Amino acid sequence: MRYISGRVPCALEARSFHDGLYAETFAIWLLLFQGLLLAGAALGKLMPESMALVPTLIMFPVSLVVLLWPRIRGVPLAQIRCDIGWTTGKGILLECWAGLMGYLMAMPILVVGLMLTTILMWLAGPGDAAHGSAHPVIGLLQSDNWWMRGQVLLLAVVLAPLVEETLFRGVLYRQLRLAPKWRAGVSMLLSAVVTGVIFALIHPQGVLAVPALASLAVAFALAREWRGSLIAPMIMHGVSNGLTLIFVLMLLG
Repeated sequence: MRYISGRVPCALEARSFHDGLYAETFAIWLLLFQGLLLAGAALGKLMPESMALVPTLIMFPVSLVVLLWPRIRGVPLAQIRCDIGWTTGKGILLECWAGLMGYLMAMPILVVGLMLTTILMWLAGPGDAAHGSAHPVIGLLQSDNWWMRGQVLLLAVVLAPLVEETLFRGVLYRQLRLAPKWRAGVSMLLSAVVTGVIFALIHPQGVLAVPALASLAVAFALAREWRGSLIAPMIMHGVSNGLTLIFVLMLLG
């Protein structure tokens, strides 16, 4: 509410907008990322089972090569880093602490998302195939191989937050947030929701999981708005994924 009323200023660096350049960057990444994931899965099938996830682990950071697109279009690297939130904010430790606090403050938003997902599952009925799916990597946790489980944790807790926060909250959210001429509060909420829904839809958990995933993504966007730096949303993303995997491991015994 304080953002909507204008009493808290936006922490995003708005002095350089670059028109639709960051929208182009996100679109290129989306296509490249899907191709890299397919390539990683294909290569994984050619490797020993314990190494099957390694190509995918490599493809995640490789996809960040798209950040060179603004540079090719003439934006200095230092400006790109500032624009997308690759900064230390008010200090790495303080930003990490803000991420932990941000995750706790996001709980009411997550509860709303989980309630909506529960309602959709109830409406769909027990036989609906759309209930579908857990994330494919969850199946890898069923292995007793701790090397494999370590790879899953690395992907979920480090690489996914790094890459997805960079492109969704660093690139796409910034583009949407600073593009319209609406009031700051309206622009913030709409940009957070649109980015969150796109974020949820590219995940393989199924349509019914969209409200829960999107609610988390909205919280990550609010952290980006609050801090400017991506450190806090990355920490929130990593904590969320890490707690989910720990819960799954406890269920698996």
